[in-house]
Amino acid sequence: MLTLLSPAKTQRFDADPRTSRVTEPRFRDEAAELVAAMRTLSVEQLRDLMKTSDELARTTHEDYRRWGSGARAMQATLVYSGEVYRAFDAASLSARDLGWAQNHLRILSGLYGVLRPLDLIEPYRLEIATRLGFAGVGSLYDYWRDKLTAAIGEAATSRRARAIVNLASAEYSRAIARERLPVRLVSPVFRERGAKGLRTVSMYAKNARGRMARWIVENRIENPGALASFAENGYRHDAGLSRAGELVFVRDP
Repeated sequence: MLTLLSPAKTQRFDADPRTSRVTEPRFRDEAAELVAAMRTLSVEQLRDLMKTSDELARTTHEDYRRWGSGARAMQATLVYSGEVYRAFDAASLSARDLGWAQNHLRILSGLYGVLRPLDLIEPYRLEIATRLGFAGVGSLYDYWRDKLTAAIGEAATSRRARAIVNLASAEYSRAIARERLPVRLVSPVFRERGAKGLRTVSMYAKNARGRMARWIVENRIENPGALASFAENGYRHDAGLSRAGELVFVRDP
């Protein structure tokens, strides 16, 4: 199987990797093109475009100015530090686990398009839903969709994957034309049962996606049918709520 994750807004470049192996992003030239476009913006324009604070806009402006030097580059799966990646906890995986993940895991990115876990990335901020509308780049969805769909399809075919496990957010999943993929896309959904019925809690769902991604790596899951046996952190597969292309996991209070 091939597993998809979203990136994280938060990044840290001081992790201690378990492996010295690094690779280059497939779409580095495209990333450089986007960086060149972002460099034309002032701090104020970046702040308004990304709806961030002045301080974060200044940091982002400086990151884009320094991008390409490679001075702070690190492996992607160690850099991202949001809730998904705290649960995935790549820093505690063995070199062998990271090597397996390199072949079976892909991270979608607004700047880099698609990343393998050990691809080197530099500090940046660019959400896939950002609409640039300048320098010949409008919607990042339009910019990336054909490239991402082809790259994910090729990766699935080369691994002889029987399915693609979509643990990416809905925002990033939109960047892929799923009808053009060579194998079916399976999206796990994590819900909480409460007094008012079932609901999805964003923070819990992100954590569960990270935990499932790690579980897939550690257990070398290749058969999509085995996903239903995931039972970490209190979640259980609910066959009655699941449907074609969507596996629902429920956690009781």
